[in-house]
Amino acid sequence: MLVSTFHRCFVAVCILLLSACSTGYHGSFVERSFYQGDITGLNLLGPAQAEHCQSYALYLFPLKHSPSTQLAIKQAKRSQPNTVMLADISISDTTHWKIGYAKKCINVTADAYGKPPSTSNG
Repeated sequence: MLVSTFHRCFVAVCILLLSACSTGYHGSFVERSFYQGDITGLNLLGPAQAEHCQSYALYLFPLKHSPSTQLAIKQAKRSQPNTVMLADISISDTTHWKIGYAKKCINVTADAYGKPPSTSNG
């Protein structure tokens, strides 16, 4: 009886610890990224999306660098050519559970603003 109670308590504690580790981050919203120029001449280029991820071997051991919000924003800026600023930025995180490993990602979605490429007829 003592072993059975210990086993149940151990399993319950493990489940609590594992679920607490995967629910630590929440989404956020930013009006726009930093741009030190005149925004009146910028045009909407379209949606920008990116993610930056880190894998965890056996769900616990991180591989490489941790996911970076800054790198995800930079990748989102690069997703649309000629982007100088992002607006209506939504930042969230997701965890993709696979067999033997997990992938934790920071996701960025935004509207890209910039100057369209000039077409010169000459």
